[in-house]
Amino acid sequence: MTTAVFLQWNGTNGGAENYTRNLARVLRRDHAVDARLLFLNDGGSIEATARQQGIPTLSLGYRSGLQPLERPEPLRTALKSARPTSIVLVAYGTAHLCLRAAGISAPIVVVQHNGEALRPWSWLRSRHVAMERVMRLVMASRTQSEVAVSEYMGGRQLRVRHARSLLVIPNGVDTDVFLPNEERPCASATATLRVAAAGRLVPEKGFQLALQAMRSLVDRRVRVRLDIAGGGPQRQQLATMITDLGLESHVRLVGATSDMASFWRLHDVAVVPSTSHSAESFGMVAVEAMASGLPVIATCVGALPSLFDDGEVGLLVRPDSATALATALESYATRRDLLIAHGVAARDSAVRRFSLDASANRFATLLAGFCGRDT
Repeated sequence: MTTAVFLQWNGTNGGAENYTRNLARVLRRDHAVDARLLFLNDGGSIEATARQQGIPTLSLGYRSGLQPLERPEPLRTALKSARPTSIVLVAYGTAHLCLRAAGISAPIVVVQHNGEALRPWSWLRSRHVAMERVMRLVMASRTQSEVAVSEYMGGRQLRVRHARSLLVIPNGVDTDVFLPNEERPCASATATLRVAAAGRLVPEKGFQLALQAMRSLVDRRVRVRLDIAGGGPQRQQLATMITDLGLESHVRLVGATSDMASFWRLHDVAVVPSTSHSAESFGMVAVEAMASGLPVIATCVGALPSLFDDGEVGLLVRPDSATALATALESYATRRDLLIAHGVAARDSAVRRFSLDASANRFATLLAGFCGRDT
């Protein structure tokens, strides 16, 4: 039997973590893979949801990434009990060293979600990301397989040291959960255009540009409202900016939500305004919105342009330009026929190209290939 342990640092409610949880759920349900989640630190909300879904989980409570090297017994015990045929890591990191220190020799698969760690060395802006890059140099040759979450990432991973096997498995969303709202009033030319954005509140996500675009639209008397879902260190700055721009009745910071499917269904169009400093490895929020029947306005950054055809499913705009965002939003506000047509095409594209079932099928094949190997 295929037994895969997905090893992560913690259960922060992020895109990669939620995707991993959902992937484990579908692998267990449809592919007879004994998929488990193991958290070196604390499983948090991801672990709580996983347990409700019947996914075996365990948190080890380590306080730092190097602590398992000093005290490997809890990690060794957990993995010896699970008897995995493979271990899946969500990034290169000290977990590689910890596994070897604990005497675990099961095949390792790394899923490269973090595009930041593939930048040139001079661009690496944090110690954590630099450490991930160092671990790639040290451990790539000892990693059995490496997964790129987009063709864009696959091209970048080929340019650095990588595992002996590298394949592209695009992230996927559950298209049975992310569904269109058939009762959207967006067809009315007089209805307020309901715009949605989501992500970690950090400057490179470009939410400050979205606020500037909103101010421009309001000045032109375009009926529009923006809701931003997510938390992060920029929240207070964005809240102050909303006040300074006089947008209190047009923009809301709704905070983090565990029910993104319901969030998207309340809106007409999604905006992904990532800046040129962003390392967008995939664009999960864009695909969630597409599956929910929303056209997407996204900047030409990272993997975002590969998610849809410009002018057919959504609109691509140049990064770092509030004017470009405003122009694209006004197109949908004034042409509701375009909004509806792009929304239908977005749903169709997400189902065809980015379903969670398709991702799980490819992962199941990959993981089955490790069965029977000596561990």
